[in-house]
Amino acid sequence: RLDILIIGKLFSPAALGYYTRAQSLEQIVKNYSSQSLRSVLLSALSRLQHKPAEFNSVLKKYVRIAVIFSLLISGGLFVTAEEIIILLFSDQWLPSVLYFKILIVATFTYPICALINSALEAGGNVSRSLKLELYRKLILILAYPIGFYWGIEGFLYAWICYRFIDLAITLMFSQDLFVWDLNYLFKSIILPFILTLASCVLLNGLELFDSFSLIEAFFLQGFAFFALFVLIFYFPYKMEIIDFKKMICLLLKPEQ
Repeated sequence: RLDILIIGKLFSPAALGYYTRAQSLEQIVKNYSSQSLRSVLLSALSRLQHKPAEFNSVLKKYVRIAVIFSLLISGGLFVTAEEIIILLFSDQWLPSVLYFKILIVATFTYPICALINSALEAGGNVSRSLKLELYRKLILILAYPIGFYWGIEGFLYAWICYRFIDLAITLMFSQDLFVWDLNYLFKSIILPFILTLASCVLLNGLELFDSFSLIEAFFLQGFAFFALFVLIFYFPYKMEIIDFKKMICLLLKPEQ
């Protein structure tokens, strides 16, 4: 919680309040976007520990599922951020909207890194996973001094950079085990992120639903993003979407 301490010492209580509100929502999204995927992946990979080819194939399939799931959730929250903040906390917390949007962009990488960490552990590479976590902490420390000079927003933009650097390091750290080729990374991670971010910025920039009530704007913005998302990703990711649907059904199925 070093970020809370620094912001509380350097900035006003109001700024700290706006940040903690945004972060509390982001933390919920981060937790729920990775836990279910990790539990299913660990179960699948633990049975393939001694079959490297199948292990890598399953991992890469789940990474693509994580990308689609993460982009759908984070993109939907990005375009409806203002409505969510007002509905949950009132318009007094409007300054939290920008903080929440920045944090949501950074959250995109979290499920991917979490899955790769789980794959390292499932493959018996716990020591490598621990070393990777140490490197993450060391890199994160570099983001904090930025807050001293450019304020909370500067720190949050540095946080986005940290999350993507973290993803790059995670991929590099596991390259010899899982063999991430550039074509896969571009088509499965980089391009979907760019397309989703562009869609979110476009929908927010057009301000199509400003004349509607708050509730109406929330549902219309969310539906517009969902429709655009399906239009862009359904056919390239059809199999992953089907697999994700099966996974959700499996998680929701009551135990016998």
